[in-house]
Amino acid sequence: MVEGSGRDLAGRRYVRVASRVGRACAPLLLLLTAGPAAADSTPSKLPSNAERLHQAAEAYDRGDCKTAETLLRPVMETEGPRQFGEMDALAFDLVVSCEVKAEATDRAYADAIAGTRFEHSSDYLWRIRLALELQDHHDEAAVVTVETMVQARGAALSSVPNDWLSGLERRLKEGGAGQAALRGRLLKALASDVYAPEDGASVSDRYRLRYAVLLAERGDAGGARALAARLTTPYWLREASVDSRLRTLLPADFDVRAATELELASDRQAMALHPDRLDPLINAAADLRELGRPGEALQLLQIAAPRIDDPKAFTDRDEKLNWWWDSMGRTQAALGKYDDAVSAFRKGAALSEGGRPNVSQVINLADTQIDYGRGDEALKTLAAFDDPKRKGSPFGEMQVRFARGCARAVAGHRQEAAADLAYAKAHEKDDPGTVSDLLLCLGDMDGGAAVYVRRLDDSELRAAALLRLSDYDDPPVPIPAGPLAAPLKVLKERPDVKAAIARAGGIRRFHVRPSDA
Repeated sequence: MVEGSGRDLAGRRYVRVASRVGRACAPLLLLLTAGPAAADSTPSKLPSNAERLHQAAEAYDRGDCKTAETLLRPVMETEGPRQFGEMDALAFDLVVSCEVKAEATDRAYADAIAGTRFEHSSDYLWRIRLALELQDHHDEAAVVTVETMVQARGAALSSVPNDWLSGLERRLKEGGAGQAALRGRLLKALASDVYAPEDGASVSDRYRLRYAVLLAERGDAGGARALAARLTTPYWLREASVDSRLRTLLPADFDVRAATELELASDRQAMALHPDRLDPLINAAADLRELGRPGEALQLLQIAAPRIDDPKAFTDRDEKLNWWWDSMGRTQAALGKYDDAVSAFRKGAALSEGGRPNVSQVINLADTQIDYGRGDEALKTLAAFDDPKRKGSPFGEMQVRFARGCARAVAGHRQEAAADLAYAKAHEKDDPGTVSDLLLCLGDMDGGAAVYVRRLDDSELRAAALLRLSDYDDPPVPIPAGPLAAPLKVLKERPDVKAAIARAGGIRRFHVRPSDA
C-alpha cells in the first residue's frame, strides 16, 4: 500500500494487540495436560510449575487475571540459571496480557523486558514490548527493540502493523536534527532483508527509499545505489526516478511499465499461493489499472464475488473487504461506469474501517463524484463527516477538506469553501498537496502556483510534486478528466512553475496510468 493514497486513515491503538492472546494458550494447555502422561499409561503428577500454568491458564480463560498472576509470578521470578521453554513463555504472555488489560502498563513493560531476555520468549511478548514503547513515546527504546528484532526476531517484526513503525519514523523525522541519528538507525533496520512485512514489498521499499535518500545526503552514493537497486515497487521506483538525490542512481533505461508487469506477476503468484486472501487480488487489480487494463482488473476482482458475502471465505476479510469494494469502485470508474462505481464505493463505505466508522471509502466516493462533475452528490456523501465519530487521521482530515472544498466549487458554491481552505492552509504539513490542489480547484492559479513552487524547492516535498506534474498514459476508455486536469496543464506552462520544475530536476513521462487510477 502506498502511503498517502487515502488508505488506512482511521489508525489503531497500539495496545489493542493484547487482545490477540485470548485463547491462544489452548495448544499449550493440551501440551500441559496430555504431554506428560502420553509416554506412560500410569497416571503421573504434573511438575509444580506445569500445574501452576495449567491452573493459571484456566483462570485466564474465565477472566480471573488476579488468580492467574498470583499463580504465575513465582514461575516468572525463578532465580538462578534456568531452561526457558514454551511453558515459561506462556507464563509471561498471560501475565503481561492481564497487566495490559488492567492498564498497568509500567508493570506490563517491566515484565515484557524481563521475558524478552530469554531466547524462547514468544513473538507476542516482543510485539507487546514494542507496542508499549511506542504508546509511551519511548522512541530510543523502541528503536533498540526494532534493531534487536531484526537480529533475532525477524518474523515477529514483520508481523507488526505497519502504522506502528511508520508512526515512529514520522515522529523521529519531525524531531529534526536531534532525532536524525535515531531515525537513521530505524531506517537501516527496516531496510534490511530480514524485515518482510505482511503488507508486502511496498512497505519495505518505502523504508529502503528513505534510507537511500539519507545515505545519499551523507555522501554515501554506493550505499544509496545499492538500496535503490533493491526497489521493486513501481510507486517507489517512480518517486526515486524524480528525486534529485536518487534519480542518477537508477539505470538510464529505467522502465516503470516493466516494473509494473513484474509486480503484477508477483501479485498473481501470491493469489495462487493464498486463494483465501483478498489482498493479493486487490493489489493485482491495481497493477492492471496502472497498466491501462481496467477490464481485466474487473474480471480479476469478480473472482472473489461469489464468495464475498461468506464471512469465512477470506482470512483477511475483516481488514480488506472494504478495500475490495474500493478496488471495484476505482475499476468501474476507470471503465466509465459511474453508477456501478458509486454502488461499489457505498458498499465499502458501509463497512467499518479498523473497528471504526469508515473514512477512506467515503472520501474516495466523494472524489469520484467530483471527477464526474457531481459536486452536489459529493457534498451529500461528505455529510457523513458531520458525525464526530467518523474521524480519521490528520492526513484523512485533509482529504475531507479537499473533497468538500472542491465539491463546493464544482457545485457552484465556491465562496462556501473558505473554511475548508483556511483549515488546509493552517495544516499544510499534514498533506501539502491538498493545499495546492484545493487552490487550483477553487480557481486560484496564483495561489496554487505559489504552493507548487514552494514544494518543488523543498527537498522533502519535491518528489511528490514532480510526480503530480509528470505525464502519464491516457485512459483506455473516455472518462471525465476531473476539475484539476485543465488547471494543472496551465500551471505547468507558467514561467515560475517551469523554472521551479527545472531547479528540481524535471518531470518525467511514465507509460502507465497514475497509481490511484
